[in-house]
Amino acid sequence: MKLHQLRSSYLMVSGLLFICFPALANVLDICPQQKDLTIKSEWFKNDILGVWEYTAENVPYEYSTGIIYITKPEKELKVKVVIGESSLEGINVVEDKNEVRFQVYVEGQMVDVNLSVRGNDLSGQGSTTDGIFPLSGKRKG
Repeated sequence: MKLHQLRSSYLMVSGLLFICFPALANVLDICPQQKDLTIKSEWFKNDILGVWEYTAENVPYEYSTGIIYITKPEKELKVKVVIGESSLEGINVVEDKNEVRFQVYVEGQMVDVNLSVRGNDLSGQGSTTDGIFPLSGKRKG
């Protein structure tokens, strides 16, 4: 075999390994860090934390749009709902993966809110003594 042919064969095998190794490593599960990156990016994508512009249906006009701030300054989740000039603090906040439940007082009435996140979309519902209303929103920014 000539040196030129040997060099060509080496380059071809190297190229195939470079192209095929990631797929083979995935199948054989010999590169767990790649899997970890996928899991972490999925977690980040569905992270409930952030600023959300929301729309509520079947509610008085002045409450139909607003912004929900969901933060975690320490170990506990904090929720603040801004409607126009008013700011309402969420109480009894419970986090469960990509979901959050909380309550806010609106004009002296308790509103139970359940929200879930999928990517940059927020969905859920609010509940009062007057009934249930759907909520939807988008991540701001």
